[in-house]
Amino acid sequence: MTVQTLSVTPLIVEDDGQWFIFCWSTGNTWKPYLWTGYMHKPVSASEPVGNPPVTWAETSDLDTWTETIKYAFRNNKQITIIYDDDGTKATQVTTACGNTHTLMLLYAVAG
Repeated sequence: MTVQTLSVTPLIVEDDGQWFIFCWSTGNTWKPYLWTGYMHKPVSASEPVGNPPVTWAETSDLDTWTETIKYAFRNNKQITIIYDDDGTKATQVTTACGNTHTLMLLYAVAG
């Protein structure tokens, strides 16, 4: 289908330190929830060239997404998400806990 922008109240499904997975109610009885998420394992690297040295952390931007989703979940608030509802773009992941989830492609999260 297409890229969708929605205001949803998220439900946290799993946060195992590697994957942060959440869902939201669709209001449909045949598919009551859609799931999405992202890898947020803390990884940092440093490039030994440049002045000052170049650094990068995978969690730099995703920390904001994670905290936005957690705050909305705890306080029953809505957030805006942008995702692709094309099922062919969904990704199946297995978390560190051994759970397998099919995740819709997520582009953005905003409070």
